[in-house]
Amino acid sequence: MNRPERLCLIVVAAIHTLHFAWTAVVPGLADLYILDSRVYDAMANDFLAQGFFAGDEAFGHAPLYPLWLAALRFVGLDAALFPLALQVGLGILNAGLVGGLARRIFGGPAAAPAIVLYGLYGPAAMLETKLMATTLGVSLLLVALWLLVRDEGEASRRRFLVAGLVLGAACLVRPNLLLFVPLAALFVVHRAGGLRSAAAWGWGFAFGLAVVLAIAPVSIRNHLVSGERVWITAHGGMTLYQSNNPNATGIYSRIPGAVGNPLVLADRLRERAEAEHGGPLTLGEVDRSYRDRALAFLREDPRAAAALVMRKLRFWFGNDEVSTEYSLATERELTPSLWLMPIPFALVLALAVFGAFECVCSRGASPSIALLGAFVATNLATVAIFYFSSRYRVPAVAVLCVFAGAGVARVIECVARRGETVTPASWGGLLLACAFAVLSLLPLSDDAERYAFHQWFNYGVAQDERGEHEVAVASFERALVGMRDHWHVHLALGRAYAKVDRLDEALARYRRAVELRPQSRDAREGVREVRARIEARKGP
Repeated sequence: MNRPERLCLIVVAAIHTLHFAWTAVVPGLADLYILDSRVYDAMANDFLAQGFFAGDEAFGHAPLYPLWLAALRFVGLDAALFPLALQVGLGILNAGLVGGLARRIFGGPAAAPAIVLYGLYGPAAMLETKLMATTLGVSLLLVALWLLVRDEGEASRRRFLVAGLVLGAACLVRPNLLLFVPLAALFVVHRAGGLRSAAAWGWGFAFGLAVVLAIAPVSIRNHLVSGERVWITAHGGMTLYQSNNPNATGIYSRIPGAVGNPLVLADRLRERAEAEHGGPLTLGEVDRSYRDRALAFLREDPRAAAALVMRKLRFWFGNDEVSTEYSLATERELTPSLWLMPIPFALVLALAVFGAFECVCSRGASPSIALLGAFVATNLATVAIFYFSSRYRVPAVAVLCVFAGAGVARVIECVARRGETVTPASWGGLLLACAFAVLSLLPLSDDAERYAFHQWFNYGVAQDERGEHEVAVASFERALVGMRDHWHVHLALGRAYAKVDRLDEALARYRRAVELRPQSRDAREGVREVRARIEARKGP
């Protein structure tokens, strides 16, 4: 690592550390868990209390991240800030690994820009300070890629086995990485001697076996406790149906008739499936039933399915950071330090397209370039299969920043030499990059803004549950700005008002909830209770 790279990494580290410190001083923010964060927290506590083999069902969520949290809590690092501090460290390491990949594949000038682009990409930094698995998953992926593209030779071949173990561990954080494993194995075959070499195929098989060995403890555990063959999680079919049904939108949306709370979603889906089946079902059987429903939708309405896939891909290429859990816009209000990381996805995408196009035109697609491109393609494919959320794109952004570093280096070279090195391919790459930037910046929907209000609502629910009613009122009021037609927001705000003795405002919210959803017993009961309290306060 040369001086410019070190300087860039130091700046990135300072900014990420500042953001962590800002998060730490905002009251109640570090341990304000919502949706999947609550699932990881609950799983970690279950592992700590009951062990790895507890329960009688296959895992419903990827287990490695909550296992990591449980290990930290077991050794006494159970304060909310400890895992976040470690994740910030991993995030800084990730920026360094992105720079290392850029240096290895595209040369030294590409490394520093790659570090800056990933290090100042806001969503990645935001997720470092949340109880989310994204940062750990990116770290494991980048280490695996770094091991795979190292120098050739016998030592490199032995590293393939370590890379397989690390990639297998990454699959235990994000199971959709399994789609990338066969392509990585083909890369190993090519690097170990070529497709015509039996020894090379042996190394490819050994790499795949290392991936399986990393996953095996989870698969064995799932079989022992449930009697079913489940590789990692028994939740893929439910997510597939959630992503592919007549009401799907391409981003997170509730399964019709089901709750949105991931802590109880599987139980509610099981109840529905068992009611239709007429008897008890295992979690694996429930998962398969929803998988079959999703496949039936894709098979019976191919036109709608194709339109849905195109919408998912449009979200992936879009600049809007549509996120199920944590909205970048909301978090920037709470921690303005995130504004120090302003790099938009559209810029990364455009520079990556330019860098990849230039390199392929000038020196061809090397195996390492093809490997990185294959990973981005599999990330796109998993979004097409399931649904888009900003955090699912972050691993691909890390890889795109490697290409983008090459793009920035090429631009600097052309400017420094006053255009002497510009070629027709350069102009073609520039036009293509501009086209992708325009595509990314074109507005698709208001979902990013809408999910920002959803986050305020989820924060309000969590704050209300832990007794912070005044703070919850403020969060619900922010949510109501963009969710005025959502009866459950009026209901939640009415309850919060009632708890802080703002009875007139509570009554107004309850009445509005009844107007929007007349069949709601909770809203009608809230009206009666608040009226009684108001009458009692007036006295005889």
